[in-house]
Amino acid sequence: KYNEKAQKPADPEKEGHTFSGWFVGETAYTFNEAVTPDVTLTAKYDLKEFTVAFDTAGAGEVAQQVVKYNEKAQKPADPTKEGYNFVGWFNGETAYTFDEAVTANVTITAKWEEIKKYTVKFMVDGEVFATQTIEEGKDAKAPTAPAKEGKTFVKWEGSFTNVTADVEIVAVYDVAKYSVDFKVDGQTVKSE
Repeated sequence: KYNEKAQKPADPEKEGHTFSGWFVGETAYTFNEAVTPDVTLTAKYDLKEFTVAFDTAGAGEVAQQVVKYNEKAQKPADPTKEGYNFVGWFNGETAYTFDEAVTANVTITAKWEEIKKYTVKFMVDGEVFATQTIEEGKDAKAPTAPAKEGKTFVKWEGSFTNVTADVEIVAVYDVAKYSVDFKVDGQTVKSE
């Protein structure tokens, strides 16, 4: 009726939005005004914002992101963790591709795969001369072979590149060869 106040209705709901109030043009309507002419009230909404949090499972912190409803989170730089390879970001058991529209708060978890390590033993005369622990797919570095009297080191026998299993590498020696020079009347005569 003329000069009475309108009753405020229940706030209307709109998916992904927060109701911010009833407005006449750009002015908020408070329902304290007396109605004297006809009036049309328009509901206004703000897009909801959601938090995308990152759980690195022990690899340091990754800043959370605030994302508006139906927009996408930005993929952060891959975290690093000693002794592990980063597999990817997961929402539960499902890989998170960052192509998904955000419609709720979510925590994305880093998935890790332990780096396998293998033992490379460098053997000399059946004894362990040196041992190296190598990550899968990496190369061991050959140590300097020990000097052996009457022998010359030839090579380390076996593969120690792209290590994918425990391995023993054996030192190969050959009989040392010496030359003897003879001097006859001040002249050097070489022997073979």
